[in-house]
Amino acid sequence: MDFMRTVFVLTAMAIAAPLCAQLPQPAPPQPLQRAVPGRPPPISITEIALAYTGDDAGQRLQIEDWDPAGPAMGGMLGTRLDYFLVEPATIVLENGGRFELEDLRITAYGLNGDVLGGAPLKLSLEAPAGMLSPDLALESQSLFALGPGIARLWIDALLPRGTGTGEHYRLPVVVLVR
Repeated sequence: MDFMRTVFVLTAMAIAAPLCAQLPQPAPPQPLQRAVPGRPPPISITEIALAYTGDDAGQRLQIEDWDPAGPAMGGMLGTRLDYFLVEPATIVLENGGRFELEDLRITAYGLNGDVLGGAPLKLSLEAPAGMLSPDLALESQSLFALGPGIARLWIDALLPRGTGTGEHYRLPVVVLVR
């Protein structure tokens, strides 16, 4: 019985193999498409800096270079964030203009409504290619406007929200270049 089953399976495979070879093959992968004139440029998201909130409401940020390892959490470890406020909510630049990242005012609040000084943040830029250029030299941490368009500067809190779900608070700042 087992011998007959083996003969049947091998015979079926011998008949099916040439038939499978005649099936249409998948198309070869296509190269990435380049930007076509008249279409919008591709949008990229770039992590540009780490920052810490000030000790008082409305204080300037402390900006650091981007480090994939993340910020030093220090005494903030275990702290939960309720929300934070960002000023200005919109940045308007002329073509060729510049915005200093340190001019952002971000105030983080804990679960009791108290101001959390030194709360770690991540700054990311979502912009069309060629619109903005981050200059993160130590003496000038700026965004330079290279062309017109709309972008978002994402502010991500690296402390978990107080909701208990482990999610992080995130707000955009709209960047408009004329």
